[in-house]
Amino acid sequence: MKKIIFLDIDGVLNSETYDKNRTAGAIDPECAKRLNRIIKETNADIVISSSWKLSPSLVYAEFKDAGIKGNIIGMTPNFIFDSWRKDKSRGAEIELWLSENPCDNYIILDDGELFKEYQKQQLIQTDYRIGLTDRDVDYAIELLNKIEYHNDAE
Repeated sequence: MKKIIFLDIDGVLNSETYDKNRTAGAIDPECAKRLNRIIKETNADIVISSSWKLSPSLVYAEFKDAGIKGNIIGMTPNFIFDSWRKDKSRGAEIELWLSENPCDNYIILDDGELFKEYQKQQLIQTDYRIGLTDRDVDYAIELLNKIEYHNDAE
């Protein structure tokens, strides 16, 4: 069963609080541990939906430094520079990625709100001030490990 975590980074793996106090690394080690728990308990792969996707080498380096054990299998397209697109939202980017890469289940870890209505049932919206919490992790695991998943966009 193929499971995907669409991952934003700022506000999820780091936070306003962490950024004020950090001494090294852009990823909060506690948030990295929480993400690792989701990965371990669901066997999900990661697709980067964050604006960090514009610097893939930075993503890989920061993940390595933070000890994130996840398998990054891709990055969503970047619509920000497509002047012809009406919908440049992160939700639209995820929608296109999913249309080209079907999966059995997915979640979206993001502190933003720009998603399709049907995607909101798969969204775990973090608080940018604190990042990924244990409560978010529990919910993410519950959603990803559900036996039935229906893509309401179909």
